[in-house]
Amino acid sequence: LLVGIPVRAVTKLAALDPSNPEHASFTRLVEDALGLLAVVDRGEYEPGPGWPDLARRLCRALAYVVKDGDAIPANLPGGLADDRRELVDWATRAEGGLLRFEQWRRRG
Repeated sequence: LLVGIPVRAVTKLAALDPSNPEHASFTRLVEDALGLLAVVDRGEYEPGPGWPDLARRLCRALAYVVKDGDAIPANLPGGLADDRRELVDWATRAEGGLLRFEQWRRRG
């Protein structure tokens, strides 16, 4: 599911300004999504029923995040809004999947 996405995501995140709150928040969201996919793939975390469909949706959202030439270029003010919207839409559909994962990760 993830062919090329993590490397391209890391490259995109590296270009962001960590002192910018919008960029820092977006970076955490992408890192959480990639982390979730990784631990599920390794069998360390059980995300619950419906995961195959949710995983495909999350991969599509991440593919949008790393896509060159998306709706709003990331280098423009507010340029991460469309990327964030893709991930937030996934998290909403997953009924807080990233939140549950974050809680699980903090316990571990």
